[in-house]
Amino acid sequence: FEAYKNDPEFERVDAFFCSLPTANCELYMPFNRSLIVYVSSNLEAGRHDDAVDWRRPYINLRTGSRWRDWVRNLQRIADNPMNTVAANSLFEVSYVEHHTGVKLSLIHI
Repeated sequence: FEAYKNDPEFERVDAFFCSLPTANCELYMPFNRSLIVYVSSNLEAGRHDDAVDWRRPYINLRTGSRWRDWVRNLQRIADNPMNTVAANSLFEVSYVEHHTGVKLSLIHI
């Protein structure tokens, strides 16, 4: 955030689109811009993903709390009317609602 908060390009941004992994949307929350979260698969991606080198240091005893933090942040994102949370399948809509309580729109792209 600190590196980009005064960046002219970032100041022009109206909205951030986050898909896979959707948890990366947390990176954009401090910018106070609209967030479009599009769940296409695996809501947990970015939390238990040891296949990505830069994430490995973060997979530890705090991994469970990182999942809970992401669920709370997704709920906060969904509660803000300037944001949109959607999924590409009925399965993902049901999955996210079951695990987070967040109601999603279904958008096929």
